[in-house]
Amino acid sequence: MRPFFVTKDGEPPFQPHRRGSQELSMGMVPMGDQWIDFDTDVAAWKAHKLEQRELRGDRVYRVLPEALDAAQELSAMIADLPEVDGAALASGGIAAEERLWRASLQVPDDLIIMLPGDDEGYRLVAASLCSPSHWKLPEKIGKPIRRVHDPIPRVHDTLSPKIDRFFDRIHPDNPVERHNWSIQCPPELFADSRYDRDAVPEDAPLFYRAERQTLRRLPRSNAVAFTIRIYMTPLDDFPEGFGELFAAIDNTPEELAVYKGLPRYTAALKRYRDRQNR
Repeated sequence: MRPFFVTKDGEPPFQPHRRGSQELSMGMVPMGDQWIDFDTDVAAWKAHKLEQRELRGDRVYRVLPEALDAAQELSAMIADLPEVDGAALASGGIAAEERLWRASLQVPDDLIIMLPGDDEGYRLVAASLCSPSHWKLPEKIGKPIRRVHDPIPRVHDTLSPKIDRFFDRIHPDNPVERHNWSIQCPPELFADSRYDRDAVPEDAPLFYRAERQTLRRLPRSNAVAFTIRIYMTPLDDFPEGFGELFAAIDNTPEELAVYKGLPRYTAALKRYRDRQNR
Protein backbone atom coordinates (compact mmCIF):
# COMPACT_ATOMS: atom_id res chain seq x y z
CA MET A 1 0.00 0.00 0.00
CA ARG A 2 1.31 3.44 -0.91
CA PRO A 3 2.11 5.64 2.12
CA PHE A 4 -0.70 8.07 2.92
CA PHE A 5 1.48 11.11 2.30
CA VAL A 6 2.30 10.18 -1.29
CA THR A 7 0.13 11.85 -3.91
CA LYS A 8 -2.21 9.25 -5.37
CA ASP A 9 -3.10 10.80 -8.72
CA GLY A 10 0.45 11.35 -9.93
CA GLU A 11 0.14 15.13 -9.99
CA PRO A 12 1.95 16.94 -7.16
CA PRO A 13 -0.20 19.94 -6.17
CA PHE A 14 2.84 22.21 -6.05
CA GLN A 15 5.76 22.04 -8.48
CA PRO A 16 8.12 24.82 -7.37
CA HIS A 17 10.92 23.57 -9.63
CA ARG A 18 8.93 25.09 -12.52
CA ARG A 19 9.19 28.66 -11.25
CA GLY A 20 12.25 29.39 -13.38
CA SER A 21 15.43 30.57 -11.67
CA GLN A 22 16.94 28.02 -9.28
CA GLU A 23 18.89 30.64 -7.38
CA LEU A 24 18.16 31.04 -3.69
CA SER A 25 15.21 33.41 -3.26
CA MET A 26 12.41 34.26 -0.86
CA GLY A 27 9.70 33.52 -3.43
CA MET A 28 6.86 34.91 -1.34
CA VAL A 29 3.42 35.25 -2.94
CA PRO A 30 0.01 36.26 -1.48
CA MET A 31 -1.59 33.24 0.15
CA GLY A 32 -5.09 33.64 -1.24
CA ASP A 33 -8.09 31.98 0.38
CA GLN A 34 -6.57 28.71 1.57
CA TRP A 35 -4.49 28.67 4.73
CA ILE A 36 -4.47 24.98 5.68
CA ASP A 37 -4.80 22.32 2.96
CA PHE A 38 -7.14 19.56 4.15
CA ASP A 39 -7.00 17.54 0.93
CA THR A 40 -5.74 14.31 2.54
CA ASP A 41 -6.58 12.08 5.48
CA VAL A 42 -5.91 14.23 8.55
CA ALA A 43 -6.32 11.16 10.77
CA ALA A 44 -3.30 9.63 9.05
CA TRP A 45 -1.28 12.79 9.62
CA LYS A 46 -2.35 12.74 13.26
CA ALA A 47 -1.12 9.16 13.59
CA HIS A 48 2.20 10.19 12.03
CA LYS A 49 2.61 13.05 14.50
CA LEU A 50 1.68 10.95 17.52
CA GLU A 51 4.20 8.33 16.43
CA GLN A 52 6.93 10.94 16.00
CA ARG A 53 6.37 12.50 19.39
CA GLU A 54 6.32 9.15 21.12
CA LEU A 55 9.53 8.24 19.34
CA ARG A 56 11.38 11.57 19.54
CA GLY A 57 9.81 13.58 22.39
CA ASP A 58 11.08 17.15 22.63
CA ARG A 59 13.01 16.73 19.38
CA VAL A 60 9.70 17.37 17.58
CA TYR A 61 7.77 19.56 20.04
CA ARG A 62 8.91 22.51 22.15
CA VAL A 63 7.21 25.65 23.48
CA LEU A 64 9.34 28.21 25.30
CA PRO A 65 7.64 30.07 28.17
CA GLU A 66 7.53 33.36 26.26
CA ALA A 67 5.59 31.64 23.46
CA LEU A 68 2.63 30.41 25.52
CA ASP A 69 0.37 33.35 24.69
CA ALA A 70 1.07 33.12 20.96
CA ALA A 71 0.61 29.34 21.05
CA GLN A 72 -2.83 29.81 22.58
CA GLU A 73 -3.71 32.40 19.92
CA LEU A 74 -2.64 30.13 17.06
CA SER A 75 -4.49 27.19 18.61
CA ALA A 76 -7.68 29.28 18.80
CA MET A 77 -7.34 30.29 15.14
CA ILE A 78 -7.05 26.64 14.13
CA ALA A 79 -10.04 25.73 16.30
CA ASP A 80 -12.12 28.22 14.30
CA LEU A 81 -11.45 26.47 10.99
CA PRO A 82 -14.61 24.74 9.69
CA GLU A 83 -12.73 21.47 9.07
CA VAL A 84 -11.50 21.29 12.68
CA ASP A 85 -13.21 19.84 15.75
CA GLY A 86 -13.09 22.95 17.90
CA ALA A 87 -14.19 21.05 20.98
CA ALA A 88 -10.98 19.03 20.84
CA LEU A 89 -9.03 22.26 21.29
CA ALA A 90 -11.07 23.71 24.14
CA SER A 91 -8.55 24.95 26.69
CA GLY A 92 -10.21 23.29 29.69
CA GLY A 93 -7.99 20.48 30.94
CA ILE A 94 -5.20 21.16 28.44
CA ALA A 95 -1.94 22.41 29.90
CA ALA A 96 -0.87 25.71 28.34
CA GLU A 97 2.35 24.22 27.00
CA GLU A 98 0.37 21.44 25.22
CA ARG A 99 -2.17 23.60 23.37
CA LEU A 100 -0.04 24.01 20.27
CA TRP A 101 0.47 20.25 20.15
CA ARG A 102 -3.28 19.62 20.32
CA ALA A 103 -3.78 22.12 17.49
CA SER A 104 -1.11 20.46 15.37
CA LEU A 105 -2.97 17.15 15.60
CA GLN A 106 -5.96 18.73 13.85
CA VAL A 107 -4.06 19.76 10.69
CA PRO A 108 -1.57 18.17 8.27
CA ASP A 109 0.89 21.05 8.66
CA ASP A 110 3.71 21.48 11.12
CA LEU A 111 3.26 24.63 13.21
CA ILE A 112 6.01 27.07 14.17
CA ILE A 113 5.88 30.37 16.06
CA MET A 114 8.38 33.22 15.89
CA LEU A 115 8.42 36.29 18.12
CA PRO A 116 10.16 39.62 17.52
CA GLY A 117 13.26 39.84 19.66
CA ASP A 118 16.27 42.09 20.12
CA ASP A 119 18.72 43.32 17.50
CA GLU A 120 18.93 39.83 16.00
CA GLY A 121 15.29 39.93 14.92
CA TYR A 122 12.64 37.23 15.19
CA ARG A 123 13.31 34.10 17.24
CA LEU A 124 11.92 30.58 16.87
CA VAL A 125 10.11 30.12 20.18
CA ALA A 126 7.68 27.22 19.60
CA ALA A 127 7.26 24.35 17.16
CA SER A 128 5.43 21.15 16.45
CA LEU A 129 7.85 19.83 13.83
CA CYS A 130 7.16 16.23 12.85
CA SER A 131 8.14 16.47 9.16
CA PRO A 132 11.34 18.54 9.04
CA SER A 133 13.29 18.88 5.81
CA HIS A 134 16.78 18.17 7.13
CA TRP A 135 16.86 20.48 10.13
CA LYS A 136 16.68 19.69 13.83
CA LEU A 137 14.45 21.48 16.29
CA PRO A 138 16.78 21.12 19.32
CA GLU A 139 19.49 22.98 17.36
CA LYS A 140 17.15 25.84 16.36
CA ILE A 141 14.73 26.49 19.23
CA GLY A 142 15.31 29.88 20.81
CA LYS A 143 17.58 31.00 17.95
CA PRO A 144 17.03 34.06 15.73
CA ILE A 145 16.08 33.50 12.09
CA ARG A 146 19.62 34.20 10.91
CA ARG A 147 20.95 31.32 13.02
CA VAL A 148 18.08 29.03 11.93
CA HIS A 149 19.13 29.62 8.31
CA ASP A 150 22.87 29.25 8.92
CA PRO A 151 23.41 26.02 6.92
CA ILE A 152 21.84 27.41 3.73
CA PRO A 153 24.59 28.45 1.30
CA ARG A 154 24.99 32.25 0.84
CA VAL A 155 21.75 32.92 2.72
CA HIS A 156 23.31 35.78 4.69
CA ASP A 157 24.73 37.35 1.54
CA THR A 158 21.47 37.34 -0.38
CA LEU A 159 18.44 36.86 1.85
CA SER A 160 18.92 37.52 5.57
CA PRO A 161 18.48 41.32 5.42
CA LYS A 162 15.39 40.90 3.20
CA ILE A 163 13.92 38.27 5.53
CA ASP A 164 14.34 40.50 8.58
CA ARG A 165 12.59 43.41 6.84
CA PHE A 166 9.89 41.18 5.40
CA PHE A 167 8.94 39.75 8.79
CA ASP A 168 8.44 43.25 10.13
CA ARG A 169 6.01 43.98 7.28
CA ILE A 170 3.81 40.87 7.57
CA HIS A 171 0.23 42.02 8.27
CA PRO A 172 -2.59 39.90 9.77
CA ASP A 173 -4.76 40.55 6.71
CA ASN A 174 -2.07 39.71 4.16
CA PRO A 175 -0.61 36.24 4.80
CA VAL A 176 1.87 34.84 2.30
CA GLU A 177 3.17 31.49 1.11
CA ARG A 178 6.27 30.08 -0.55
CA HIS A 179 7.39 26.68 -1.86
CA ASN A 180 10.52 24.56 -1.87
CA TRP A 181 11.38 21.31 -3.64
CA SER A 182 13.91 18.52 -3.40
CA ILE A 183 14.49 14.92 -4.42
CA GLN A 184 14.36 12.27 -1.72
CA CYS A 185 14.88 8.58 -0.97
CA PRO A 186 13.51 6.96 1.14
CA PRO A 187 10.12 8.76 1.27
CA GLU A 188 10.14 9.65 4.96
CA LEU A 189 8.20 12.68 6.16
CA PHE A 190 10.75 13.10 8.94
CA ALA A 191 13.72 13.67 6.64
CA ASP A 192 16.51 12.68 8.99
CA SER A 193 20.02 13.83 8.08
CA ARG A 194 21.23 10.21 7.99
CA TYR A 195 19.73 10.00 4.49
CA ASP A 196 22.21 12.62 3.27
CA ARG A 197 25.42 10.66 3.62
CA ASP A 198 25.74 8.08 0.88
CA ALA A 199 25.05 7.90 -2.84
CA VAL A 200 21.64 6.43 -3.60
CA PRO A 201 21.75 3.13 -5.56
CA GLU A 202 20.93 3.25 -9.24
CA ASP A 203 17.74 1.20 -8.83
CA ALA A 204 16.37 3.13 -5.82
CA PRO A 205 12.88 4.65 -6.26
CA LEU A 206 13.03 8.43 -6.00
CA PHE A 207 10.43 10.88 -4.68
CA TYR A 208 9.69 14.53 -5.35
CA ARG A 209 9.34 16.39 -2.05
CA ALA A 210 7.36 19.64 -2.33
CA GLU A 211 7.08 21.92 0.69
CA ARG A 212 4.43 24.60 1.12
CA GLN A 213 5.14 27.23 3.78
CA THR A 214 2.74 29.93 4.96
CA LEU A 215 3.43 32.97 7.15
CA ARG A 216 0.85 35.11 8.90
CA ARG A 217 0.83 37.66 11.69
CA LEU A 218 -1.01 36.79 14.90
CA PRO A 219 -2.69 40.12 15.73
CA ARG A 220 -2.91 39.83 19.52
CA SER A 221 0.56 38.48 20.35
CA ASN A 222 2.31 40.07 17.33
CA ALA A 223 3.99 36.71 16.67
CA VAL A 224 4.41 35.24 13.19
CA ALA A 225 2.88 31.81 12.63
CA PHE A 226 4.79 29.66 10.16
CA THR A 227 3.17 26.49 8.78
CA ILE A 228 4.92 23.77 6.77
CA ARG A 229 3.14 21.11 4.71
CA ILE A 230 4.95 18.31 2.87
CA TYR A 231 3.77 16.62 -0.33
CA MET A 232 5.56 13.52 -1.63
CA THR A 233 5.17 12.12 -5.15
CA PRO A 234 7.00 9.11 -6.63
CA LEU A 235 9.00 10.07 -9.69
CA ASP A 236 7.62 6.89 -11.26
CA ASP A 237 4.19 8.57 -11.12
CA PHE A 238 5.38 12.04 -12.06
CA PRO A 239 3.46 13.93 -14.76
CA GLU A 240 4.59 13.39 -18.33
CA GLY A 241 7.84 15.10 -19.11
CA PHE A 242 10.84 15.30 -16.80
CA GLY A 243 12.42 18.05 -18.87
CA GLU A 244 11.65 20.92 -16.51
CA LEU A 245 12.68 18.91 -13.46
CA PHE A 246 16.03 17.94 -14.97
CA ALA A 247 16.57 21.53 -16.08
CA ALA A 248 15.93 22.67 -12.50
CA ILE A 249 18.33 20.07 -11.11
CA ASP A 250 21.03 20.94 -13.64
CA ASN A 251 20.63 24.70 -13.14
CA THR A 252 20.77 24.63 -9.35
CA PRO A 253 24.00 26.36 -8.21
CA GLU A 254 26.57 23.88 -6.94
CA GLU A 255 26.53 24.97 -3.30
CA LEU A 256 22.74 24.85 -3.17
CA ALA A 257 22.66 21.49 -4.97
CA VAL A 258 25.00 20.03 -2.34
CA TYR A 259 22.82 21.50 0.43
CA LYS A 260 19.76 19.85 -1.15
CA GLY A 261 21.68 16.57 -1.46
CA LEU A 262 21.13 16.38 -5.22
CA PRO A 263 24.55 14.91 -6.16
CA ARG A 264 23.82 11.74 -4.19
CA TYR A 265 20.91 10.97 -6.54
CA THR A 266 22.94 11.17 -9.77
CA ALA A 267 23.02 7.42 -10.45
CA ALA A 268 19.36 6.89 -9.53
CA LEU A 269 18.25 9.82 -11.69
CA LYS A 270 19.94 8.36 -14.76
CA ARG A 271 17.12 5.92 -15.49
CA TYR A 272 14.59 8.77 -15.33
CA ARG A 273 16.77 10.78 -17.70
CA ASP A 274 16.89 7.78 -20.03
CA ARG A 275 13.11 7.55 -19.90
CA GLN A 276 12.84 11.23 -20.80
CA ASN A 277 15.20 10.77 -23.74
CA ARG A 278 13.14 7.84 -25.02
